[in-house]
Amino acid sequence: MTENERLTIQRELKAFLDDEGRVTALPAKHKRQLMAYYWIATALPEGCVWNERELNGVLNGLHTFGDPAVIRRTLVDFGVLERDPYGTRYTLILPLPTLTDFLARSI
Repeated sequence: MTENERLTIQRELKAFLDDEGRVTALPAKHKRQLMAYYWIATALPEGCVWNERELNGVLNGLHTFGDPAVIRRTLVDFGVLERDPYGTRYTLILPLPTLTDFLARSI
């Protein structure tokens, strides 16, 4: 994530980020929801392979609203996370898209 993207997201999500940078709720506006998902995606460690339980644990450290499944599914749907055919392993797809490209995927 570029510095400009980081500042843009922080400004747009100011009411939805706690002091530790965790997403506290998904915004009602669709564009801001996507920014929240992107914020979480960019915080995921690179080069890891997770099972579902491990990934849920990582995602739970990045948000406070208690729904890692919706985050996981959305990141898979938007092509940021890859799930193996058996649904047992998840990997971050690199390189991550820019914020602009990520937002365009929702159209």
